[in-house]
Amino acid sequence: MLSPKLIVANWKANKTKPEALAWWQTFSAAKFSPQNIHVVICPPFPYLLILQEQLSKSKFPFPITLGAQNLSPYPGGTYTGEVTARMLMGIVTHSILGHSERRRWFKETPAIVAQKTIQSLDNHITPIISVDQVSYRQQLIQFDKNQLQKIIVMYEPPEAISRQEGPIGQGEPADKKNVEVAVNDIKLIAPASPILYGGSVKSYNVRDYLSLPGINGVVVGTASMNANEFINLINQT
Repeated sequence: MLSPKLIVANWKANKTKPEALAWWQTFSAAKFSPQNIHVVICPPFPYLLILQEQLSKSKFPFPITLGAQNLSPYPGGTYTGEVTARMLMGIVTHSILGHSERRRWFKETPAIVAQKTIQSLDNHITPIISVDQVSYRQQLIQFDKNQLQKIIVMYEPPEAISRQEGPIGQGEPADKKNVEVAVNDIKLIAPASPILYGGSVKSYNVRDYLSLPGINGVVVGTASMNANEFINLINQT
């Protein structure tokens, strides 16, 4: 049997507690066909325990786990406001690190992302490292072969990333041929790392990206914030 495709929902900095619970109510009541996928839902930090409780009471025809949108580069201690990987261990299975928005708005460098990745690995959380065609080499050469085998790479092409502030992404889906070229380049450095595509993934184009050679899943931003659209997207995989 083929490995399941990873479908990651990134809510970013959106939703209140009532909105998160309403999303879950709609999502958990939906009808899904059994599919060879693994869904990871990455809400803001305040909703992780809330969704963990909801998830424990729900049944789905495929695995669903929770993920973190970020975590601290430090192991713990006097770092007020930080959420460490050790705190998240047992709550999340994955962490999104070095997202293009983190690199742009919070000036995260490859070194900082590498620190976060090590913290994630040390605490048994699978890191999903975001790269583009410019940053992938500088980011991935910081890890050895054994580490790369435990890392998932998310390719985010510049044209598919919103360059605006606000709740709704404004990027354009990337050309599939360009994605294939980028995947081949990434594989030269990280041949054993699964690769996800991230950037303007919708229900109408998710199959196109999942069908590309070397793509092991997708990261869904804006489309994951609407429960009905995300349900439709899953049913298109």
